[in-house]
Amino acid sequence: MLSKLLTPLLLTSFSLTPVHASLTIAANLAVIEYTPMKIALEDFYPTPPNITIINGGVPNLFSANTTTLTDLASNAETQALRSYPSHRNLRTIYTISEVAYRLVTSSPSSLHPRLESLKGKRIGTIPATSAGYFVEALLDNAGVSPSSYTVVSGAHCLAAPCANDTLPAMLASGRVDAVALWEPTVELAARALRAANNNGTGVVFFQDEGVYREIYSLYSTAETLADPVKRGEVVRFVGALDRAVRVFEGEMERVVGRVARAVVPAVEEGLLRDVWGVHGWKGGLPADLLDVLVREDAYVARVEGRERLTRRELEALVDRSVLREVRGEDGEEEEEEER
Repeated sequence: MLSKLLTPLLLTSFSLTPVHASLTIAANLAVIEYTPMKIALEDFYPTPPNITIINGGVPNLFSANTTTLTDLASNAETQALRSYPSHRNLRTIYTISEVAYRLVTSSPSSLHPRLESLKGKRIGTIPATSAGYFVEALLDNAGVSPSSYTVVSGAHCLAAPCANDTLPAMLASGRVDAVALWEPTVELAARALRAANNNGTGVVFFQDEGVYREIYSLYSTAETLADPVKRGEVVRFVGALDRAVRVFEGEMERVVGRVARAVVPAVEEGLLRDVWGVHGWKGGLPADLLDVLVREDAYVARVEGRERLTRRELEALVDRSVLREVRGEDGEEEEEEER
């Protein structure tokens, strides 16, 4: 009789044990934007995390593109647009940071040049990236067509002294006339330019969030989100990430030292403080995300040599369901009201 009573009790206890899936996340460990994910795991994840962050990006979600297949990945929206035509199961589930990129160039101390002055100049960036699109969008908005300047490719830099093939070194030596990229490369380029000219030449930044902002997001696949166990872990992680992003927005001092060390290689803390404000730590999913994707796909399609995607085709790329689970059923409406 006792054994008959114990059996259902044991089964009931077993069924109530939460099931946690392991997750692997691909992120570019050399960018500041990924770091809220690391802080989320350290400070806010509800269980001992069975989650690994590796160096990579959106291509890691698809086995044909990489040897390391992951469940989640982070990248700027440009890389998502490059992958989506071949992988219609790609889903954007959470925006970690919105970054108002900057372009830096030199200026005589008595003058403040306009963007039109970059006609005929050499602009250092990394083509076919969010920075490449930023250059084109910023200059096009000023009436400067791509045919009237030259794009020169260079490498990013995280700490001075920057190597000879990096954009800061190229600007300081005069091999390019302007630099545009994600931070802290642009800030280091400005510092290198000042040092090269003994502070005799002014430095000017161009920045227009209304023309372009990087939308650095977390991505998954339709298959991962359809798996109940995997989805549960994704929702738990995004919940922790949402809390971490709020700390980045309002409590920089709590995390700035760890963030500086989390970037690979590490960023000097003073440099990180100087560029912290360039990053918008808003979280959620922007209300205008689909509009941004439609507009930017014109650039990506031309670079990739393909047809533009329609708005209807791009709609499936944005999945707000995980965010609604994290924030509640009315999470989408709240997000739109916040913006």
